[in-house]
Order: sequence, then C-alpha cells, then structure tokens
Amino acid sequence: MIRIIRSEWQRMWARKKTKVLLFGYLGLLLLMCRFLSAFKVSFYDPAHDVSLNSLNTAPFLFRELSFFLVFILVPLLAVDSFNGETRSGALRMVLIRPLARWRILAAKWALQAIVLAGLLAVTMWTGILFGMWVMPDVATTSFYKTETFGFTGAMGYIIQYYSLGLLILMTVSGAAQLISLWMPNAVFSYAGVIAFLIGGIYVSPRMEFLLMGSDSIFKQLAPSPEADFIGLALGIVTISLAFSFLVWTRRDFKG
Repeated sequence: MIRIIRSEWQRMWARKKTKVLLFGYLGLLLLMCRFLSAFKVSFYDPAHDVSLNSLNTAPFLFRELSFFLVFILVPLLAVDSFNGETRSGALRMVLIRPLARWRILAAKWALQAIVLAGLLAVTMWTGILFGMWVMPDVATTSFYKTETFGFTGAMGYIIQYYSLGLLILMTVSGAAQLISLWMPNAVFSYAGVIAFLIGGIYVSPRMEFLLMGSDSIFKQLAPSPEADFIGLALGIVTISLAFSFLVWTRRDFKG
C-alpha cells in the first residue's frame, strides 16, 4: 500500500496544478501572518471579536485561510485526482496494472488525508510560533466561552481545533471525490462541489459547518457546545467513501 501511495503522490506532484495550489497556499499563509500582525485582532464569529496574543493566534490563522482551503484547494485537489487523471489517460495506465481497484482508491483517499493533514500541521505550527514571536506575550488566555488556559491548556485546545479542521476538510474532500466520479469532467465536478457546499445549508442548518467551518469549530469546543457537527461530518465521510467504492469498482475507466 505504501508503494501505491508513493506512486499516487508522484502523479499528483507531477501535475502543475498541484504545485500552483500548494505553493500558492504557502504564500497565502505568509500573507495572512502579515495581515494578522498588522491588526492583532480577529473574530470568533461576526458578533465576537478577540485580541490576539502569543497563545491564541493559531486558530485564527486557520480562520483566515479556511475559505481558500474549503472552496479552492481541497475541491481542486480531489477533482484533479479523478477527473484530471481520467482526461489525461493517467488513470487508465494505473488501472491496467495488476492491482485491486479498492487499493488504488484507498491510496487516493489516504494521500488526500496525508496532504491535508500536512498542510494543517504546517499551518498550526506556523500559527503557534508566529504568535509566540510576534503577538503580545501572555501567560494565560481563553477561547470562545472557555475557561482560562495556560500554555499547556492552550496547546491542547489548538490541537483539538485543528483536528476538527481536518475533519471538515476531509468531509469536503470526500464529497468532492464522490462527485468527481459521477460528473463527466472537471468543470462540472468543481461546480457540483460548490453547489454541495452552498446548497447544503438549505437542506439542513447543521450543514453550515461546511461554509463557516472556523465559527462552527469554536462553537463545538465551547464548554456548552453551540454546534454539533462531528457526527454529521463523520457520516458524510463514511457515505462518500462507501459510494465512491461502489462507483469506482463498477465504472469502466478504460473505455
């Protein structure tokens, strides 16, 4: 399986779009650091602002980047992994190898998770170190309606925050991969993903975590949670994986 994932990574990295997206994200990450250092203020939601300090900056860096992640980077990586390879013929070359189809699909899912986890790890540690070096130094801090935390407690909160952020991104990625298997080309697939993200809130208000991920995470982590999206997100990931498997094993990619 490791060799299949490595092969998938080589094909992903060989695509110019992947390099543009990943390096573009890193550039945007630095730009958002500059933005936060200039104002030293951010928001839990439109009704609650917060002064940034050495212990609480990391979640707000994700907040500034979440739109790009959810609406651009994650959908395009997922769509390109399926529609892009189908159009270019790269997927056909992979499928003629003597490998079980489910292993190839599992490798695609695993690589998406690894790449997204890596990006969030870089973002989290950039936010932590940036806060400690640039923002006003404090010994304690608090987050949305929480108790006061010292350094260890703040780091624990940040890890929980980014873990939920990864869950949201994997929810988007799972839906995008499933839609890509159904749609005939990349443009329609991307449009379908955006329709899913925006239209979901009209199906159920609980789907707002896809549009307002950062706000929903803060509310989920409040002592008395004001949001409850974890079960729903896990359900969407599970359903996406199950249906992707069904489509993947039955579709004729070689024709």
